[in-house]
Amino acid sequence: MINSILSMVFFGMFLGYNITNRIPLFPGWIGGLISSVLLGYTTTTRNTKGDLLRYLGHSINVLLSELVACADDVYLREKTGILLNRTFFFINKIDQRFGLLEKIRAIFNKILDIIRGLERDRAAANKV
Repeated sequence: MINSILSMVFFGMFLGYNITNRIPLFPGWIGGLISSVLLGYTTTTRNTKGDLLRYLGHSINVLLSELVACADDVYLREKTGILLNRTFFFINKIDQRFGLLEKIRAIFNKILDIIRGLERDRAAANKV
């Protein structure tokens, strides 16, 4: 029961944030908070809506547990760790050889300067 409620609270947070984030001048976290409380409360009620949400929460739990079991069956964590280790080692060697990190930082700083300039221009145009 508690797993179903928690999964519905997290699902409500995800759903509410993604819906209200598209509304201008309305913070997404407020929508996530409201919908998570609403779904969490509705899950505990003794009516058909509560039954449906408890069933949905249980289905989410089963899906996640099956995904974890499948990942354990094919040793996905170990293989991912090996892949990331090799990838970071390779990137580190390339960075030491060619100095890519400084070049990437310079590119991102230029992009951020352009974005900040656009924001300043927009703010100045809105004040006029």
